[in-house]
Amino acid sequence: MSFLFRPQALDDLRTLLEHIAKESPQAALRMRDRILETCTLLGDNPSIAAELEGLSVTGVRRFPVKHYPRYSIFYQINNERVEIIRLGYGGRDWEHTI
Repeated sequence: MSFLFRPQALDDLRTLLEHIAKESPQAALRMRDRILETCTLLGDNPSIAAELEGLSVTGVRRFPVKHYPRYSIFYQINNERVEIIRLGYGGRDWEHTI
């Protein structure tokens, strides 16, 4: 299975990496690489995470970014691909933003 980023997830990624790059461009590159590795893992194993309950949108799953467990990738499985819908800091109130 392949993966793709929805527009909001691309905005999340851009914002996150810009924020990290202000302090350390190298750290931003490492984060980008871990996010892409995790997305590839999700594409290969889409059912690795359970569906979240209590959201207004069904079928949303959450998985931590490899080596950065405080950051999460929120995704849905649609047809033959994993769609990344949001990503960012896991402590955020995501219920109202997904």
